[in-house]
Amino acid sequence: MESKKYSHLDVYKLIFETSTEGILVCNKKGEIKLANSSMLSLFGYEREELINQKIEFLLPDSLKKLHVTHRDGYSKAPEKKQMGAGRDLFGLKKNGDKLPLEISLNHMTIEDDFFVMALVTDISERKKQEEKIHELNADLEVKVQQRTKELKENQVLYGLIAENFPNGIIGVLDSKLEFTFAAGEELKKSGLVGKFLVGKSYLDSFDNSNREEVLTKLKRVFKGDVCSFEIKKRNNIYQVDAVPLVYPDAENISQILVVEHNVTKVKNIEEKMRDSLEREKELGEMKSQFISMASHEFRTPLSTILSSVSLIEKYDVLGNKEKKKVHFQKVKNNIRSLTNMLNDTLTISQIEERTNDLDANFFDLYDLAQEALEESEGLIKANQKIEVNFTGTKIIKTDRQILKTVLVNLLSNAIKYSEENIIMNIDSTYDVILVKIVDKGIGIPLNDQKHLFERFYRANNAENIQGTGLGLNIVNSYISILKGEIKIESKENIGTQVEIKIPVIE
Repeated sequence: MESKKYSHLDVYKLIFETSTEGILVCNKKGEIKLANSSMLSLFGYEREELINQKIEFLLPDSLKKLHVTHRDGYSKAPEKKQMGAGRDLFGLKKNGDKLPLEISLNHMTIEDDFFVMALVTDISERKKQEEKIHELNADLEVKVQQRTKELKENQVLYGLIAENFPNGIIGVLDSKLEFTFAAGEELKKSGLVGKFLVGKSYLDSFDNSNREEVLTKLKRVFKGDVCSFEIKKRNNIYQVDAVPLVYPDAENISQILVVEHNVTKVKNIEEKMRDSLEREKELGEMKSQFISMASHEFRTPLSTILSSVSLIEKYDVLGNKEKKKVHFQKVKNNIRSLTNMLNDTLTISQIEERTNDLDANFFDLYDLAQEALEESEGLIKANQKIEVNFTGTKIIKTDRQILKTVLVNLLSNAIKYSEENIIMNIDSTYDVILVKIVDKGIGIPLNDQKHLFERFYRANNAENIQGTGLGLNIVNSYISILKGEIKIESKENIGTQVEIKIPVIE
């Protein structure tokens, strides 16, 4: 038995009445001439209560007078637009409740009569989601109504409603999933006209990776199911709602209504919110690690300082200058250790806040190496020396402060974990700076080397040596900013060799 054919007017009426978004059509005087079921349900009115009422009937008293002015202005200079850009919009329900709304406007002229169409969306849930960032999985999209009702308007009016459906596409598909009708703003943005899609397969707009999935879902709609899913195509994400079009007296479902809504912006916002939450979690973990490190590493030098000060007081009485000198040096060394730990922590904060811009200038690389050496002298142990070998171009261009921080951190590590002499070789050209620092210290166990650049991580054989576990993390981060490379070779109880390669900025 052949399927019954229906006119475009029937389709337009079904589209109008099955839309889950409220739709109002007003004349130039602001009188409501059409309202779909979703609109009536949204505000709690019967149809006869709204028809011929002024649009201000649905607004709070505080907005009515201002809206008349806006409405008159729109009539004089009509345009397709989103109402309320930058401010909140509210409607007034029959029961007196205020309702947050999103409203899109369009206009049309039919037989010299001016009409305005408003697409009204209840955004109560969206407002709640904005207030609660963690509720990322809230339902943001619209579902299409299952049942249809006939409307008493002409074909032109319903056609304009479909053609101006914002941020999406409305399509009617036959049993072969070919378009019998297509309209919406997304078609216009793509430079397409709905009538050229008639007879073409809806599945052609999807690639092979998701075409079978869409086919399976839409087949269920022809069996009477309502289908709602998200799909990606043409680098955009769409919320797709599909419902069967059930015509009176029809024995089977011969057509389905498919509504695509572009939700790419919403999904991007969700992704940013998730990234923000993940970042917040990482910061929380880092704070916990810092507190744990600080409580452990600060205790020893503070105890040493307290003990030395107490002994100095006793030696003042006994007049023992030599022992006082020893303990003064202990105080200085431990204060320097605390200062270095705090500097490491501040450096991490600076790296987090730093942009990709470098403070690059020409400077003398040899002088910089001497400064790094001088800053490290206070850490050098008895009978320990640092040998510096410099070759190549002295005047280079890069970020001087970052490079100095890198050298100081590497020298500090070598001094801390070694009792013997340390060698620092620097070789520079007009293109690249090569630095090699070699020590014969305790080395890094093989199992720990995969964690070298993690924050607060300390090798098993270094637990009894003061440190923050931030030095190599800082070095690695700064070398990345300089677009350089770092290579570490180490053997336990033999020593460590660190090589860095940093490009010179032209």
